[in-house]
Amino acid sequence: MRYAALVAAAALAGCDPLSLLVLDAVLSPKETEHFVLINQPNYFYRSADHHDFKAAESYAWRNCGPTALVDLEVKPSCPNDVTVNLYDAEETLVFSDTFHAPHCLVDQKKDWPPEATAEGVPGIWRIDLIFDISGVKDLQILITGTGDCESEVYVQHGNNGVGNGQDPQPPGQPPINDGPGTGPGIPGNQGGPYVLWRHMQTRDRDVTETYFVRMNGTATAVDADWTQWDAGTLHVTVKDAAGLIVYDHTFDAAHPHPWTEPTASGEAGVWSVTFEALDLTTMGLHVTVYAP
Repeated sequence: MRYAALVAAAALAGCDPLSLLVLDAVLSPKETEHFVLINQPNYFYRSADHHDFKAAESYAWRNCGPTALVDLEVKPSCPNDVTVNLYDAEETLVFSDTFHAPHCLVDQKKDWPPEATAEGVPGIWRIDLIFDISGVKDLQILITGTGDCESEVYVQHGNNGVGNGQDPQPPGQPPINDGPGTGPGIPGNQGGPYVLWRHMQTRDRDVTETYFVRMNGTATAVDADWTQWDAGTLHVTVKDAAGLIVYDHTFDAAHPHPWTEPTASGEAGVWSVTFEALDLTTMGLHVTVYAP
């Protein structure tokens, strides 16, 4: 799999904003090393170093088109099963396959050819991953969607391709680094997790969207800027892993910008970031919630 090229291409894609939700992730630091999760419109990437891992994970993922490609590889290919199920926006099963590597040889890589899903309804798809593996050094799952996208939302859980300038290659996969074409770019971000809500143009938009990202519990930063704000408001709420509000702020046409403000600290784990737009009409708007 040519991950570097695919990641660079995916970073250029946008889509209607999605509600990204890690529904039932079961992850143990003692069992998982070099965990990388990239969940963006039309692009889903999951990798890790699992030695022995039996768990189920479920993700809400935005696919802008009616089909997707599923690509998976593992090294070494010890006896293991990874089941991938995909459901479209109407909860219809459009893909189900168990990837089985029957042998266990040192440095033996098993790379399956990409598989296409059946046609489904574009929108928020569900990805179910079921792991029953042992002795795995590198596990990589790549799911790419199809279709045109109108706006951009990024949710990043690691340092791969965050676009914050050249720095040493971070651990994990895909093997890419920051630089041209690798990410949206976040001033001040040093590679921590973030949610970026970016729109070239909004017209009388009314929407409420919530995104989920893993934070370490320390205070995060909120950056906002725009080239033009004609009407409406944008309310941003951040809650920690315990559901307590650590940030609550409303932006409007009279608001100073660019704007940077820290949140309060909170309980580590999966934080939620909610954007509530009312009659929003703007140009060049972007709001980022990130761990500095």
